[in-house]
Amino acid sequence: MVIVVTVTGRKIAPIGKVDHIGYLAQLPEYYLRLCESEGRDRSSLPILVWRSPCNKPLADKFHEHFIIVDAPIISVLVDSAAPYLRLFRLFDQSHLYYFQPKLYSTTGPALTLNDDERKIGRAMLAEIGIGPDDWFVCFHNRDDAYYANPAQAARNSDIRLAVTAMEEVTRRGGYAIRMGAKVEHSLHDTGNPRIIDITTRPHSPFLDYYLCANCRFFFGTSSGIVMVPLLFNVPVVTANQMPVHAMTMQCGIPYAPKLIVDGHGRPVPYKIARDIGVFSGEICHGVFEAAQALKRAGLTFQENSPEDLRDLVLDMFDVLEGRPPLGEAKPIQDRFRDEFLAYSPKSLTHRGDPYCPLIGARFALRHAELFDL
Repeated sequence: MVIVVTVTGRKIAPIGKVDHIGYLAQLPEYYLRLCESEGRDRSSLPILVWRSPCNKPLADKFHEHFIIVDAPIISVLVDSAAPYLRLFRLFDQSHLYYFQPKLYSTTGPALTLNDDERKIGRAMLAEIGIGPDDWFVCFHNRDDAYYANPAQAARNSDIRLAVTAMEEVTRRGGYAIRMGAKVEHSLHDTGNPRIIDITTRPHSPFLDYYLCANCRFFFGTSSGIVMVPLLFNVPVVTANQMPVHAMTMQCGIPYAPKLIVDGHGRPVPYKIARDIGVFSGEICHGVFEAAQALKRAGLTFQENSPEDLRDLVLDMFDVLEGRPPLGEAKPIQDRFRDEFLAYSPKSLTHRGDPYCPLIGARFALRHAELFDL
């Protein structure tokens, strides 16, 4: 390793196992954006060491910019050695601190498609009935069909609740494309030909990658695939955000956290949730910690309603079409950012941070009483 670093002048970034698309997308992306932010040439990028990439077309795309060692044994050894060899300055592990909204709001896109990729992608769109002049929005939710993990179950949601939001897209002339590698529920019976559920077809890793790069915006949840459209600076709206003190990483793009309800299904103010520790965990571990805190208090999470999901679509179209945000919502949005997102000393956000994304304006107004202090 010393020889490699000496000869190439590049450090080694132990990316590790990238068998989930969120890791595959976001960890290398951080270095591309940081390089741009610091005004450095991409020849200074670290050497990536990883194993088990889950999406070959996306992994191949990173090969255009990085020297990559894709070797399971070497990757495991490097992962093990990196924490103990910091003094030798062989390794760069700054990708562990990728959660920086300012970086995502002021740089990029990290990747762009080439002509061959566009040609292949357009042909695949034509196969599902979408022409070269059509536009579309991608929808994705997380459920147990893809990755069953009880500790992360609070991140799950039901795609059927998003049909109303999809219909808002189609009403405006677009297509709503439901994505997913493995899903619990298909959307084959909506009665709307402009809602296309590609999960009923053989899964294509390339089509996933292409759709994320070319959609008008991406409508997702707290699932790793939302990191793929971010690579291309495509706006990413997230609903049912979990943990509730997490958020998207694009300034000006709306999101909505899950609601917190009591045993009778009545929404509970976020202040109560904060006071019992729901907002106090680190982002990466907050789902399990929040669920445990709620369980002890006799509370639980509730998914966003179809109306909440449609509101997020309306908020996003306001952004895309240049309409100013709903002014009466701003004090509520700021309150959530300042009093809840910045509550934990471990939080990566800050009071008054202009790059910190705000909850959706319509969500804030619909649930205004939940944000009182």
